Amino acid sequence: MVAPPRILLVDDIPEDVELALQQIREGFPGAQCQIAGTEAEFARHMEAGGFDIAIVDYWLEWTDGIDLFRRLRARYPDCPVMMLTGSGNEEVAVTAMQAGFDDYVLKGRRGYNSLAVRLRSVLEKTATQQRLREARMTALQRAENFQRIIEQSAVAVAITDKEGDVEYVNQKFASISGYSQEEMHGRNLRLLRAEGNPEGIYREMWNTIAGGGEWHGTLLNRRKDGTNFWISNTIFSIRDKDGAITNYVTIQEDISDRIHYEERLAFQATHDALTELPNRNLYLDRLDHALSEARRREEQVAVAFIDLDHFKFVNDSLGHSAGDELLITVSVRLGKCLRQGDTLARVGGDEFALLLPNPGTPEAISTIAERIRQAVTEPVTLGGQEIYGTCSIGFAIFPDDGAEGATLLKHADAAMYRVKESGRNQYQFYSAEMSAKSRRWLELETELRRALEREELTLHYQPTVDLFSGTIVGAEALLRWQHPVKGLVPPLDFIPLAEETGLIVPIGDWVLATACAQAAAWRQAGLPELSVAVNVSARQFDRHDLKRTIDEALRGSGLQNHSLNLELTESMLMRHPERTRAILAELRPSGVELSLDDFGTGYSSLIYLRHFPFDYVKIDRGFIQHVTRDPHTAAIVKAVVTLAHELGLKVIAEGVETEEQMTYLHAHFCDIMQGFYFSRPLPAADFGVLLREGRSIRPEILAGATPHTLLLAGAGTDLWEACKRALGRDGYRIIRAANPQEALDLVGVEKAGVIVVGETLPGMSGVEFLRRVRTIDAEPIRIAVTANADVEGLAEAVNEGEVYKVIGQPVRGADLRKTIREAFERYAQIRENARAYREMAQVRRAMAERVKDRAATLGIRLSPNGEPDKPR
Repeated sequence: MVAPPRILLVDDIPEDVELALQQIREGFPGAQCQIAGTEAEFARHMEAGGFDIAIVDYWLEWTDGIDLFRRLRARYPDCPVMMLTGSGNEEVAVTAMQAGFDDYVLKGRRGYNSLAVRLRSVLEKTATQQRLREARMTALQRAENFQRIIEQSAVAVAITDKEGDVEYVNQKFASISGYSQEEMHGRNLRLLRAEGNPEGIYREMWNTIAGGGEWHGTLLNRRKDGTNFWISNTIFSIRDKDGAITNYVTIQEDISDRIHYEERLAFQATHDALTELPNRNLYLDRLDHALSEARRREEQVAVAFIDLDHFKFVNDSLGHSAGDELLITVSVRLGKCLRQGDTLARVGGDEFALLLPNPGTPEAISTIAERIRQAVTEPVTLGGQEIYGTCSIGFAIFPDDGAEGATLLKHADAAMYRVKESGRNQYQFYSAEMSAKSRRWLELETELRRALEREELTLHYQPTVDLFSGTIVGAEALLRWQHPVKGLVPPLDFIPLAEETGLIVPIGDWVLATACAQAAAWRQAGLPELSVAVNVSARQFDRHDLKRTIDEALRGSGLQNHSLNLELTESMLMRHPERTRAILAELRPSGVELSLDDFGTGYSSLIYLRHFPFDYVKIDRGFIQHVTRDPHTAAIVKAVVTLAHELGLKVIAEGVETEEQMTYLHAHFCDIMQGFYFSRPLPAADFGVLLREGRSIRPEILAGATPHTLLLAGAGTDLWEACKRALGRDGYRIIRAANPQEALDLVGVEKAGVIVVGETLPGMSGVEFLRRVRTIDAEPIRIAVTANADVEGLAEAVNEGEVYKVIGQPVRGADLRKTIREAFERYAQIRENARAYREMAQVRRAMAERVKDRAATLGIRLSPNGEPDKPR
């Protein structure tokens, strides 16, 4: 019986460790797993040893997989090492295999499902090699055992004489080559050679083994049926007692699947995953080559950018899958417009690039451009709808418009944006006048660099308002530029420039420090405590000293850590998810709050809400603007709120401009709103006035927005006061009943959504009262408050659905408020489900009537269940 393997697993992400352990335990019951998540734990396990194989993650916070591989091989040269790497790191996988890893597994459900199989393969191969080495030392004395070992081996083994003629092959060798053991006997292994191996590789192999060395390499072989397959090959010699070579042993493993996968990875490194077109890297490489050839031959080269007009509308209205389908369709059409030797690449979300070597006359280029424009304007059916698209194309020509690739691309981009400004659906050749805009940007960049020094930048603050209390709970700091000549410069005119030039980093540091200082100043002035939200740019987030910058801003201002809220966008998270997770994990213990900004405008992957430690989700204003007019948008907003609450997150709605929008959000339990309905962004002084005045959404507006009725039965003074304190500003309508009969009468009249019963209900227990409530109206959510609970009785009532939740006394205000809010959310869901059921019933009845009428028209008699009567 083979002992379970002893495995060293090096990974610092607990979720990934658990997934790996699950697969290992299923594949190897009884396996001993040593876990190293830190440098110290790895060093301890290295010192102790005692493992048969090591599995290391490539990306670790404290080092990388290549370093660990070298350290492991230096200490334990015979120990096999496998690599784990995240999906999307295929190039890393190829690099790691070239470095000497025995195998690798991509993270993710599909990768982990293959972990046990690939682990077993590596262990068997290692065991076979070890057994063969041991067997080689006493081959002559233990020939019978040696043959049995290799015959049962999971890898292919062949023994030849010193000329390469086969004396023995095992069954695995026969299986992968297609030749039987008898067919191979006496034949030379040259029989399996295929075209396509590197020149000189066989000479190198023979020189190595003839000199007594051990040769390792990868070869392309041909099977008996003529198909090719890749093998990983190890060859060593066997000597007689005098030291003369008598035989060679070759150990082979069919690695065709791995090679094909690596070829696919190499393709993916240079091609777009969605359209399979060349990506930016391959495009730039081909551009450099084309320019070199053009200089030598004194020819022209045309480059162009193609941007799909209003592509974002397709994504937002029909979804990302429809957007992907459109991109694939357009890429196929564009490819048909080009000549052989031209290059079409996808270089951005909805942006393509052309490379036309020796394009000919301007008229010839125009012909290609017009073909492209016409191809894009042909209708595409997406989700049952016909979509008519257009595109904007900008050309630049070598050498007239630039001598280097970067210059040509910049000028093609400028020409494409000129088309955008001129109404789209055209093509444009670059002209020198287009550089004027570039010069304006350069001037603006110079002025922006001075703006920070001259204190021309300022912050405005937009309130965020709790939708249940109506009070201001925070402020978002928004950057403004008060130019001495141009006046207030719109953020969209300078923030993209700041991002592009890197100025956003010092500006962002200033915003962070200033916002923290202002929030602390409001607090020191005796104003209500609130949190201040600051947007973090991608450039700031990429810095290694982000936490130090935040700590300095908080320490310098005296602001409490929990009063700072950092807003991150979805696109930032997509750039380096694993590194992002590490940065957020570093920030989390400090108490700083985190918000996922503009949710719904980027990749909208729910994985961010599950794997990243956010406190808030901000729904983009694009959804809020249509929430009261578009049922689909309303459904999305409700779903986001529900999902966020299930995950323990609060929801902030941006861009709330009307009372109708506020009312809808309040009715569907959105936590916080921000927008012009309550206040525009204000200078710090005006915002302070807002706080001093105690500006809030009036309780009667909130009460009218959501007539949530709460029936309080049998509540003593303590419970009544606790409810008033905790719920007084949340807009609930609270009805109090002193005795059971009064309470039961109110159940049938007031249509309370939540019913809370205390211990002071005379003549009846709280559970019995709630049981009777259920017989009158099953929809209200029923809650019992008790100090001396009948545990068994309450547990039975909860299990039977008579009681939703039990609250112990003394009642904590925060717990009570949270429970009541959750109860009303549950009540709203029950009523929504009931409404949907009623609508479906109406639809079914209407369909039945239509079937009945149609049957009558056709003279068909229907049975009571709606089926045609069978002939008698």
